[in-house]
This record gives sequence, structure tokens and C-alpha cells, in this order.
Amino acid sequence: MSDTPKLCRKKPGRKPVVTVRMPRELFDRLHLEADEHGTSVNKWCIHKLRQEAPPLELFLILSLKWSRGRDELVWYMPNSRGYTANLDIAGRFTREEAGELVCEGVTSAVDVNVAYDLAERKAVVAPDANELEKLLAEGGL
Repeated sequence: MSDTPKLCRKKPGRKPVVTVRMPRELFDRLHLEADEHGTSVNKWCIHKLRQEAPPLELFLILSLKWSRGRDELVWYMPNSRGYTANLDIAGRFTREEAGELVCEGVTSAVDVNVAYDLAERKAVVAPDANELEKLLAEGGL
């Protein structure tokens, strides 16, 4: 019997899947932490596993379509749960995930820190075209 582990068979277009059995208290804690950070348990586990890696860049997805004509910007919520104007409950996405969600003229990825910085300056309330362009230029993907 070989000591070399078998490589998982890759299916084109699919990411590898790992099933982990854990104590109930750890499972509950992971769910709570993921919810507190506005992300899925899967994304939160990946984030925790990468803690030795450089800090995770997180982006919000701005819905240009649903922000037009409103007094505030509208962001994607996590796990395809709809939209929100509240930055605190908006979904957080990695660079890779954000890149998959961006569609020119419909959505744009904005660095989380840039979005909060502009919110503190009240720039996200009733944004005009110049403020929106600045938002996208400073922290867009």
C-alpha cells in the first residue's frame, strides 16, 4: 500500500469539495461567526484556513441597476439573498468571487474599506454621477 495520497479527480468547471466532521459547538461557532461577518459558512471556513496567508481582500458588489434613481446605493447581500442599502449586511466577496459577479454597466466591485470610508463622509447617500465614478475609481475591481 502506498503512502502517497490519492489525488481527487477534478471535474471540469467544479471546485474540489471537502467534508469535515466536527463537534457541534465548533459547528455552531462557525455558523455564528459567518453570520456576524455577513458571509456563508463555506466562505468563512476558507477565510479561517487562509489566516496564515496575506489578509483577505474583500469587496462589496454595487448594483448599478438598482442604485439608479434611488437616494442611496444598493449592494448585493450574501448568498444570493437579494439587495440592501445597509453596508453592514451587504455581502463580502473575495477578489475572485467579485470578478465573477461584475458585469459592465450592471454591477461593480468596490473595496469594503472604500465603501465604508465614503459612507462616513456621507457620499453614499444620494450619490451623483461624480461621486459614483469616484467610488468606482478608488476601490473598484
